[in-house]
Amino acid sequence: TPVSRTSADPIWYSTMDDVAALTTPVIGKGVTAQNLTFVSGVTGSSAKIDASSEYAAVGAIPYSTPPVSFKKDMGAIEFYYKPDVSASVAQTMTLFNVRVDASNQLKLYKQSGSNPMWLEYTHSGSTKSIQVPYTSFLPYWNIGSWTKFRVEWDRTKSTPDDLKLFLDNDRPTPTKTGAVFSDMAGDPTLYIGNVTNTGSEQAMGAIDDFTIFGDPDSRTYVVNSTLDEGDSDIGDLECYTASSVCTLRAAIQEANSTTNLDKIVFEIPGGDVQTINLSNALPTITNPLEIDGTTQAGADCVTKDLRVVLDGDNLTSPGISFSNVSGGGVMGLVIHGFSQGINYTSSTGGSVKCNVIGLAQDGVTVMGNSESGITLESSSSTNTIGGIVEGEGNVISANYNGIDIKSSNNNVIQGNYIGTNKGGEYSRGNTSKGIQIDNSTGTEIGDADTNSLPASCTGACNVISGNESGIYYFKGTSASNDNVIEGNFIGVDKTGEFQVTNNYGVRASKVSNLSINYNMIASVVSSVYAQAEASAVISNITVDNNYIGINRSGDTVLMDSDNAIWLYSSLVSSLTTANVTNNIIVGAVRGSGINVQGVNTSGVSIKSNYIGTNSADAGLGNKYGIYFLSPNATNNVIGGANPADGNIIANNDSYGIYLYATVNTLTRNNTINNNGNDGILLSGSTVSKNNTIIENSIYNNTGMGINLRTIASNKVSFNDKDDTDSTTAGDGPNDLQNFPVLTKATYEGTTLSIYGGFQSEEGKYYRLDFYSNELNDDTGFGEGENHIHTITGVEANNPVYDFSVTPIVVTSLTLPSGHKYISATATECGEVACTTLFNTSEFGLTGFDGHIIGKGLELDTTTPTYPRFYVAGDGVGNIPDLFAFDILSDSSLDLVMGLNTRGEMSATGIVGLDYNNFASAGYAKGEANNVSPQYQIFNILDGYQCGYTIGTNVKSTDIKIGSNGVGSKYVYIVSDSPDEELTLMQGEASSSGFAKYGEYLSEVRDMGTPIQYYHSLIWEQSIDVNEGGEIKIQLRSGDSTDLSNEEWYGPDGTRGTFFELGAETEGYVIPKVIQGKRYLQYRVLMETNQNASPTLDSITIRYGN
Repeated sequence: TPVSRTSADPIWYSTMDDVAALTTPVIGKGVTAQNLTFVSGVTGSSAKIDASSEYAAVGAIPYSTPPVSFKKDMGAIEFYYKPDVSASVAQTMTLFNVRVDASNQLKLYKQSGSNPMWLEYTHSGSTKSIQVPYTSFLPYWNIGSWTKFRVEWDRTKSTPDDLKLFLDNDRPTPTKTGAVFSDMAGDPTLYIGNVTNTGSEQAMGAIDDFTIFGDPDSRTYVVNSTLDEGDSDIGDLECYTASSVCTLRAAIQEANSTTNLDKIVFEIPGGDVQTINLSNALPTITNPLEIDGTTQAGADCVTKDLRVVLDGDNLTSPGISFSNVSGGGVMGLVIHGFSQGINYTSSTGGSVKCNVIGLAQDGVTVMGNSESGITLESSSSTNTIGGIVEGEGNVISANYNGIDIKSSNNNVIQGNYIGTNKGGEYSRGNTSKGIQIDNSTGTEIGDADTNSLPASCTGACNVISGNESGIYYFKGTSASNDNVIEGNFIGVDKTGEFQVTNNYGVRASKVSNLSINYNMIASVVSSVYAQAEASAVISNITVDNNYIGINRSGDTVLMDSDNAIWLYSSLVSSLTTANVTNNIIVGAVRGSGINVQGVNTSGVSIKSNYIGTNSADAGLGNKYGIYFLSPNATNNVIGGANPADGNIIANNDSYGIYLYATVNTLTRNNTINNNGNDGILLSGSTVSKNNTIIENSIYNNTGMGINLRTIASNKVSFNDKDDTDSTTAGDGPNDLQNFPVLTKATYEGTTLSIYGGFQSEEGKYYRLDFYSNELNDDTGFGEGENHIHTITGVEANNPVYDFSVTPIVVTSLTLPSGHKYISATATECGEVACTTLFNTSEFGLTGFDGHIIGKGLELDTTTPTYPRFYVAGDGVGNIPDLFAFDILSDSSLDLVMGLNTRGEMSATGIVGLDYNNFASAGYAKGEANNVSPQYQIFNILDGYQCGYTIGTNVKSTDIKIGSNGVGSKYVYIVSDSPDEELTLMQGEASSSGFAKYGEYLSEVRDMGTPIQYYHSLIWEQSIDVNEGGEIKIQLRSGDSTDLSNEEWYGPDGTRGTFFELGAETEGYVIPKVIQGKRYLQYRVLMETNQNASPTLDSITIRYGN
């Protein structure tokens, strides 16, 4: 069957569509010649050769640009003819003549009378021709009816395939043949009609759609049978089997016999779905060939209602295979039951689109191919699987691998459903990988030019879901480089609203320059898993602007996973330079939003992500936000110098950031809040160092803001004198860098004054960062919600950076509303300018409202026999176990009874020595000489635990700080007790037992505009009835913040009386003498023995409205 006009490539001239048309006049398009008229043609107006006319000289054929068929080995001419006279007319009629002169021409003419039709080719005066007998062409010569004529020549063939004539796609058997010669000498002209006649001839008829083809070997074979027979005469360019039908096998055999691009189409009679059952492998396609199943009646690419099924019934060969082919492709087939649905080996420029590979014709039922749906291997490059136009994508599901690309570069995968049903709605996964890529460069999955996340998966977007791994870069002999995954839905349905998860979304073992951008990814194990396996290198990965674990609407977790992004190296592999930016990362409830793991991991940059939340601050948390489990992992950045680089790491179940054994990691400008444990945890004592944590917003985390965790302690790592643990290997992460300790902070107008001190290793420089907070951490050591100030070039131990008297002053500062707590960190610098930053400390003791947290201690010296030692917590209900006070040196008071015996706490002493010769305070019941102190004592200015010099077996009357100075401006006490209650330090022994007294003085509170009406005080408390105890409360109020001269009142409005709190929830009406004043203060007094203390669970003062 001849090639159709629309599929030949190239067409050098056609009056049908004016492709590279000749110079005017053009037949059917405005011819002006002798006695020509125009009549209704096949596709438009046609030229009619009227009576007495001779010919129409159409024009010169282009000779070199482009090269025309007459300068090539093969060519064809095709046109439609409608005769006005009978085939036996007594005159010779030339239908066309391509002519230089009489010695160089190709012409088709009917001899006069009932004689043959001749096709002659003359070159340099020598003529070869074929003749078709009168009886053979007569059925096609019908007055008033159109007949398609086609002439072909091929100098590479011998008789009878050198010259051919087809009439309405049939080839009448010629009676005379002869081989053609070389190309014409000179530039030919096309003539229609009798170029050599006298002009007295009668009308010969109309000619239309005259087309010159440049490649007659580009044929279209029409498969019209589901049989699996071979061609009866391979190489004759005619698809005919012994059963006189054209089968797919025969069509491929004929196409392989030529070198140019052929086409196979399907017109199998019978309607409905046609299945071709193969008993053995089809021939491997070795020349360019297009196979198009969409020509079968009823086929629809958009709905994937395809009507030609290729069934291998478990053959171990590919369904359709190409080898060393440039161009061609497969379209519109259902393919299953083979080792590989389609295979390209050493083939380029191919196209695979609108196929269902691995499922039955319904696009739902699992059938499969045992190795892959599509394989590209052995340098099969620049092929396209799918397309961006609706319907061009393939459904590639239920195979072992969906697409397998091996050692093949620059291929494109677009618009496919890989691992789902044909509607992209639910799983029909490939058993192993949706797409597997090995040692291949430049693969484009999706659209490399996209700059936004698709609203739904259309166009170039692939749905890659329901597989073990969505996309897998295999560790082969070489890395797969410069690959792009952009604009796809991976692990979700086509809408992005429902999960159809892969175990792994994108998995890579050996790659460089991999871009994973603008995708939706959900997974069971990991959405992006870059694992540098043994001896492999992963470098330059970009993960940008993806929705990971969240639906397309951005408000719901799609799938609980292990680690959303997992970057991994080992002792014998490496992972370098990974950029994770602008993503939403949620739902990793068994692991981390981002997990960076392995020894040889460096250059990881994590910026501008939402981790555990979205832009609306929804609680969509991971277990950990970011987790570095990477001994010696170096030079990684979380956030950056630009505030826009910061990540929002919130609502995760445990740590916001967990850094284990990392080196030189910068954490800067991030927001880390509402996480279920520490905001940032550093661990790994032996190697974790030089991790810098500055300018972040860290707040409302359940644990500490920054925790330098050691093997011995998972709470505040208290300062040591001269920061000597910084010089002892293995002491703790970041060398347990000492932190600043703030004694108080005052804020007047827009001026903040910060008091405190800092001491660390001598001879180094430090940077101090200060933060404001609305709430204080339960430890009393603060978080850092709002960065407000930085000091660089601080020299510690000079002797101490002391700002307890002359404060650090920050002017022109507007604190956020409600921010009254000030915290600080210290970071070691490499030089005075602090351009190089190393270890950052935990947050130091928080200063606020003019007091240290805990409000203070008083020693009652008015009755020396019974001195009282008061310590109170910060408020009630959730009382922290941290207190601070001034030390008073008074020779009349023996404050250090029990200090002479290490580890023995005297029941009559305030402080003693623990087993490490550090000062302790308080009393806990236990066996004699083996009791545990309730508190440790620390020097607040230097921030290190107090050691005392007491002489040899001599009781001292002074508390001596470890620096051997007498007295100290401040110390603070930290409880080891797990109970959060108001605990009172014991005082001197009395004749009636071991009395304990306590008093808590609240801050002065601004209650706003006074409104006088019903006010109340309500509390909840419990009292140990066996041991006894009492809690009392007093109130005072005034019109200014200075209430020092105001009286204290109880419930009856009498000065000096108390609200006496009973053993259960009760309440009092506040007396009128207190009401109506703006400022209010209360104090709580407790009294009990040493063995038990009442607890105050909550107190509510209703004041004003």
